[in-house]
Amino acid sequence: MMVENGVDIWYFNKEKIGPVRDWMSFLSEDERSRAARFHFSHDQEAFALYHACKRMILSQYLSVSPHSVPILIGDHGKPFLQDNPLFFNLSHTKNIAVLAVTQWHPIGVDIEFIQEKPEILSIARRFFHEKEVDELLSCVTLDDQTNYFYRLWTAKEALLKADGKGISAGLDTFYVCPNPSVDGSIVHSYLPEINLTKLDCPDHYSASLAIMGEKKVIEYRDIEQILADFFSC
Repeated sequence: MMVENGVDIWYFNKEKIGPVRDWMSFLSEDERSRAARFHFSHDQEAFALYHACKRMILSQYLSVSPHSVPILIGDHGKPFLQDNPLFFNLSHTKNIAVLAVTQWHPIGVDIEFIQEKPEILSIARRFFHEKEVDELLSCVTLDDQTNYFYRLWTAKEALLKADGKGISAGLDTFYVCPNPSVDGSIVHSYLPEINLTKLDCPDHYSASLAIMGEKKVIEYRDIEQILADFFSC
């Protein structure tokens, strides 16, 4: 399997994948240790499932076993593949995870479950750029404000993940105009070389993709065949 000049987007739903399997056997020692830190068993299982699926998908690009995918952790905690032009990024929330895969260019993806929160404005005032707070205040309805908030959040997270710095770089140091153009592109004031795009995603979720370099064609892929190949026995 190859990803050439585009970006492959993989969604996987914990509730639809089927019966719980021995996901831990796919993971590295570090990933198993991270899974064990969760207090509740369902959180451990979700973490293991998402990262096992990540390894199963990447193994198809690399032609190795899932456990042998050579994932290392960068200085700011972002995973990457050792000595390989393939770049990937994983995000998960509630029952959904998304994995973005491309070649040659660092990438960031974020997905969030949309839910009304009474503290949305206080969160925005604390973490967002003042221009973004003004836009939130101009929203007519609570639904509009909630959707706008999550479009902002996922866009900003994706940008910082593509840059490899995470939210430690400061969400309020740049602004995003999350209403996408016809082709899905989103205007922002972060690094000009990063292309930001709104992703199609399941209902009640918001997702954004950021990639260093020019805009790439997005291909939405299906994990079902990969799961079938692994578990056909």
